[in-house]
Formats: sequence, C-alpha cells, structure tokens
Amino acid sequence: MHERKFRTYQNGLVLMIFFTIGFVFMDRLSITFLFPFIKEDLNLNNAQLGLITSVLAICFAISGWLFSSIGDVGGKRKKILVLSTVVFSLCSIFTGVVSSFILLLFVRSIMGLFEGPVLPLGQAILSYESSPDRRGFNMGLAQSAVGLIGAALTPIVVTKISGTSNWHVSFYVVAIPGLLMAFLLWKYLKEPSFVSLHSTNDQTPKKKNFFFRLRKWI
Repeated sequence: MHERKFRTYQNGLVLMIFFTIGFVFMDRLSITFLFPFIKEDLNLNNAQLGLITSVLAICFAISGWLFSSIGDVGGKRKKILVLSTVVFSLCSIFTGVVSSFILLLFVRSIMGLFEGPVLPLGQAILSYESSPDRRGFNMGLAQSAVGLIGAALTPIVVTKISGTSNWHVSFYVVAIPGLLMAFLLWKYLKEPSFVSLHSTNDQTPKKKNFFFRLRKWI
C-alpha cells in the first residue's frame, strides 16, 4: 500500500515537472517565433531583436545556479519553484502588453531571472523523490519537455494564434498553462527533505555553506 502511494506521487511529480519545464521553454521561445510580427509592430531592428534574446539568456544562466543554490541550502525548493513559475508566466502576459523596446527588454530580463531556476530545481526535486530504478528515466522524461513542448509545440501554437488574432494574444494564451502549473505545484508538490542520495547521515546544509562555496567559486 505504501509503495503504491509512493508510486502515485512519483508519477504525478514527473508529470508536474515535465509540464512546468515545458511551459518555461514555451514562454521563453515563443518570442523568437513571433519576432516577424513584433518587429513590424514595434519598429524594431535585427540588433534589438537579438539583444532581447541575449539578455534573457544571460539572466536565465545566472539565476539558474544562483537561486538553485539558495534552494539547496535553505530548503525552500518548492517555494522558489512556485514563485518562479508564477512570475515567468506573468512576464509572458506583460510581454504582450508592452509597446516599446525598453519595456520589452526589461520584461524579458525579469522572465529570464525567474525561468532559470525551474529546470535545475525540478531536476533536483526529482532526484530526491524518484526511486533508484527510475531516477534516470524520470529526469530524462522531464527534460524531454524542452523539445516536445518548447521547441515542437510552441511554434505551431503561437503562430496559429497570431495568424488568427495578433501576437499580443499569443503571449496571453501561453501564460495560462504556467499559472495552472504554479497552482498544481503549490497544492500537490511536497517539499523534499535534505536526505543525501548517497548517505543517510548527512546533516541539513547550513546557510553559511552557500556563501562559503560562493567564495570558493569566486
């Protein structure tokens, strides 16, 4: 009975992380497929379009290791994951609202900051909650959402919506699944315990450990 319950939660967790990661990359990549519509409407040049993509990527990269490390030492993975999912989804809505290059650059920068931790935090949670015989499968399945949802489904959805309506509506629509996943994570995700995958004698990491490691990295 206990095993059955664990398996049910494990399967549900894999699905939640899969769709959350997928919608991260749907929101992130949607703008690249909508650039032809945005460029004409906001009178942007190619350099500006490239800068929008680059700034998001830089913020994404920095926040990924920073906030994930904070989640490691603070035991707040769930809170960071839920908050990140809410904010990046709201940023998708704001992307559809903005009417200038500066505002668009600002909104996409904030989106990158809050999208960065989602993939590493999701994988970290899966590594703790997965049974040993399914750990690689679960993490691989969750990561496949990057290609299946982010790269394969996104261009079909957003260009279809933009073709029938406009690019603003596309960003509003793709924000909805992310907000839904934030609610499901908040309601059903359990905060993983600080139990080492290799030893049961590990202590809960202290906050000072993060700053110690940061000094070593620098």
